[in-house]
Amino acid sequence: MFCAISGEVPEVPIISAKSGHVFEKRLIEKYIADNGTCPITGQPLTLEDLITVTSDPPVPKPRPPTMSSIPSMLSVFQNEWDSVMLETFTLKQQYQKARQELAHALYQSDASCRVIARLIKERDAARDALANVQAHLAQPSADTNTAAEPQPMATDEAPSAAPQEGMTDGVIETIDSTAEA
Repeated sequence: MFCAISGEVPEVPIISAKSGHVFEKRLIEKYIADNGTCPITGQPLTLEDLITVTSDPPVPKPRPPTMSSIPSMLSVFQNEWDSVMLETFTLKQQYQKARQELAHALYQSDASCRVIARLIKERDAARDALANVQAHLAQPSADTNTAAEPQPMATDEAPSAAPQEGMTDGVIETIDSTAEA
């Protein structure tokens, strides 16, 4: 049990019936006389709202720190120095780990950007090639009436009933919808 005002173990502990906080009797009585409210919650508080806490064994006071001699002070300072150095070492390790993770993420991001740029260039080149092929197929030749029909290439398979030129409409629609997406 610690006093909510002083943070020390109270000699005469008192509990506020309204908030449930523990206080030193002399401190809370003085505070109520000056302000009339609970120091923690700010609710109105009177002396009648305080309840005295009794404990069978009296609570001993904590020992004062042992900084009465130079060797004990040196020991305390050495312990503090050691804890600061350990914390610094831990922080340096965490810093290095975070730095490595960030470097790895940066390299991954850079590689991803390069792949995306290459794919965009390939996509644009494929679109240009497709546009050129479509433009070439769409142009009527000037001597279609006098020109002989193109001869199909000799293959092992039997010739199909209706030879098709270029890509089918379904393939072109699929390519266009993919390019727009």
